[in-house]
Amino acid sequence: MKKIILLYIAFVFGIFCAQAQELVPGIRYDNLRIERNDATGKVDVSFMLTVAKNAVKSDYAMTVTPMLRGSQTVTLPDIIVEGKKFQIAEQRRQMSGVPTVYPTGANIFTPGKTYNYSASVAYDNWMHGIEFLSMSITRGCCGETTPAYNTLAQNLSLIPPPPYEPQLVASFVMPEAEAIKTRAEEGSAFLDFEVGKSTLLPNFRNNGSELQKIYNLIRDLKGDQYATMTGITIKGYASPEGSFSSNLTLSENRAIALKNHLRANQGFEDRFFTARGYGEDWHRLDSLVELSSLPDKYALLDIIRSSDAPDSKDAKMMAIGGGIPYRQMMDDIYPRLRRSDYQLHYTVTPFTVEQGKEVFKTRPQNLSLNEIFLIAQEYRAGSEQFNNLFETAARIFRDSDVANLNAAATVLGRGDTAEAARLMARIKVKEGAAYSNNMGVLNFMQGDRESAMRYFERARAAGDSQAVRNIAELNKQ
Repeated sequence: MKKIILLYIAFVFGIFCAQAQELVPGIRYDNLRIERNDATGKVDVSFMLTVAKNAVKSDYAMTVTPMLRGSQTVTLPDIIVEGKKFQIAEQRRQMSGVPTVYPTGANIFTPGKTYNYSASVAYDNWMHGIEFLSMSITRGCCGETTPAYNTLAQNLSLIPPPPYEPQLVASFVMPEAEAIKTRAEEGSAFLDFEVGKSTLLPNFRNNGSELQKIYNLIRDLKGDQYATMTGITIKGYASPEGSFSSNLTLSENRAIALKNHLRANQGFEDRFFTARGYGEDWHRLDSLVELSSLPDKYALLDIIRSSDAPDSKDAKMMAIGGGIPYRQMMDDIYPRLRRSDYQLHYTVTPFTVEQGKEVFKTRPQNLSLNEIFLIAQEYRAGSEQFNNLFETAARIFRDSDVANLNAAATVLGRGDTAEAARLMARIKVKEGAAYSNNMGVLNFMQGDRESAMRYFERARAAGDSQAVRNIAELNKQ
């Protein structure tokens, strides 16, 4: 919304007639209007100027210069009032090639008329307690007269500027370089086996598409010139039906079956693999039941979370609700427990900044936090590229305090306090200069100046230069 602070002063000749006649007889100002327009950042000035016919002799011209004066002075565009003979002489001079002496933007009119004047100047903080005045200079064949001033209005207030808004700066931390960049591609293979068996049949049910996902990951890693595969880990899991001991054996045999298939199909040596069975996955069962709409869900969760032996818990779940919830779990949930989780381990070569920019477009996970930080320095702080680098780093390195701290700094820069609070909450070691400074910025943006200052003082004591600057900014309020 356009915000206008308006000062309106209606002058008639009689108000300042005596002073005006003494200094510049015959000049009259009406309807002086001064506006501060926050939408444009300017001060708008307008008035009606009338110059009596006898105020300027026919062979003279008068230059009227409106001004705003306070601790500084700003002049507005001139008004030129030309007598008839002077006007003719000026036109002849210009026709003969003599340049005009009038300043650019001057307004020209003749005596005996009223001129509607308007002009704008940039607003500045010194424009408080100012006065509006005009200076007039008359010139003609005998030269210029001494300037005469009319002070039309004093102590004009254009309303103080809004309270100072501190310009706070968040801190970034440069991550340490990784000596060896180790990475892993992860996934889950939901392979189907014949009941009670652990022989992997590639063409059985949906096994072909599940195996193809692993083949594709291996192909991509082998084709990556910067990556070297170092091993594959397979963890087998089972659902609770049947005995705990048999499910543990079954999960391990099925993990080994996947290992043997990949070894034969992809040409890896046996030492390349780690395969182990973990039996019944009660932790994942808890999560899936919690998210489900099963009948008697909370009774089932009580059993799942109890300290009973696994086989006893399975028997109790079967008895709930006449077995209906259990049969539904068998159909909808248990198939998601029978799986082999895999990790394809690899190392990545170091990147230059230019190489890293290209890698970030396709495989940002292959970059280290240090490399991402160095790439970000190539862009203007707060730019889309700069923010995207740090926020992507926090998604890839979710458990890294440095990644979360730097990402929080970027979102604070764009005013997103909710996301910044979420990222800061993920930081495990809640101390250090940068952490305290960024918490100070967050608290101030949330409206808690007192807590913000405490954090800044703590950060300053720890040697954070941004905190020193932020304290100085708060003290400007």
